[in-house]
Amino acid sequence: MKQKKAMQRGNILMACAIWAMAMCFTACVNDDSDLMSVTEEYSIKPVQVQFDESWLDEDDDSVITDATIDGYKDFVENTNFSREVYITFADDTAYVTNEIEDVTVTTNKAHVTVNIDRKRVALIVSGSTGDGSLKVYSEKKFKLLLNGVTITNPKGAAINNQCHKRLFVVLADGTTSTLTDGAVYDMVDGEDQKATLFSEGQIIFSGTGTLNVHAQGKSGISTDDYIIFRPGSRFFVSSISGNGIRAKDGITINGSAINVQTTAAGKSAIRSKSFITINGGRTIGITTGDASISEETTYDTAGNAIVTVDTTTCAGIKCDSLLTITAGTVKLKSEGDGGKGVRAKYGITMTGGALYGVGLGYKLSGKPKGIKVDGTVAVSGGYFYGYSKRSKPFDADSLIVAPGYTRYDENNTVITISY
Repeated sequence: MKQKKAMQRGNILMACAIWAMAMCFTACVNDDSDLMSVTEEYSIKPVQVQFDESWLDEDDDSVITDATIDGYKDFVENTNFSREVYITFADDTAYVTNEIEDVTVTTNKAHVTVNIDRKRVALIVSGSTGDGSLKVYSEKKFKLLLNGVTITNPKGAAINNQCHKRLFVVLADGTTSTLTDGAVYDMVDGEDQKATLFSEGQIIFSGTGTLNVHAQGKSGISTDDYIIFRPGSRFFVSSISGNGIRAKDGITINGSAINVQTTAAGKSAIRSKSFITINGGRTIGITTGDASISEETTYDTAGNAIVTVDTTTCAGIKCDSLLTITAGTVKLKSEGDGGKGVRAKYGITMTGGALYGVGLGYKLSGKPKGIKVDGTVAVSGGYFYGYSKRSKPFDADSLIVAPGYTRYDENNTVITISY
């Protein structure tokens, strides 16, 4: 009889334990709380997102040769940049050769300023300096060939383009160029200087070389216009203070292997104040910074203080308009407090390619998400994946999934849609 009662007592305790675990899971599902409070063995492991140093095997893009078609002017091949000026850095000195009319080059040790007043100019830059820079003033578009150059500017941008026209940055075949800015910038009145590589005008990257960008004081690559990445190049961008890659008027990725990481609070690996369109390539964006929290105090007519708290979380990709993906692989991860893999304020349209958004942070100042969208997400092709370790993986006003998918799963940790 004692043995039977002991067995009954054990069964009751086991049932209570199972009920308690069930209640724990239910609570986690209902209140979107920290799923990691449940024993680790029940956690779902996310897709790994890390830098990929390999070259990407991809086809060349097709050059638009019809001048009446949009995009014609964004191909460096459509302009004969025959007027070449060579700039070679050598420690604390810069040498200039093949100077041409209406192109003035001045040097202050290894700090070089170029004034361009004619068309079809190409600057070919090589060598190495630990205390130098390149600044360009021009009313004409120009070509900048980075031929294995290393530039560190302790007091500002390594390359500062003050031209509002197109800047064609070509990475010479088989070369590696490295740009590093300073922790504190010496600013010039009336001039922007927002990144290690900054341009007032459009930036179009091409070529088959590698570009390393190390940002300490501001963003890595930034423009007040738009950026285009063409196939064939390889990029490694890191920032400890600002965004990795930033554009005001949009980012288009047609190819290249792009690796971006930022550790700054509230910053993004890839940031566009407008659209982002991805038509190919392999893009990896990682953030490790926590949310940025700021307070602003204003006063009403009665003199009462009004405190406004602004919280900005990090994101692998953050865009203020439509994110469009037609091809390519995009892997994004945010590890800090409240971070998002993807943060799109207008919507996402996906017809192909692969998108991975992973959020691994805590939710102290905001909820970490794999993919967070204000607007509609429309998926009709490709592979769509979102994961969050401590919150729901996906958040949007609406989700439209076209017929023909091979997989469509969603739970409290992962969403997967594939065609």
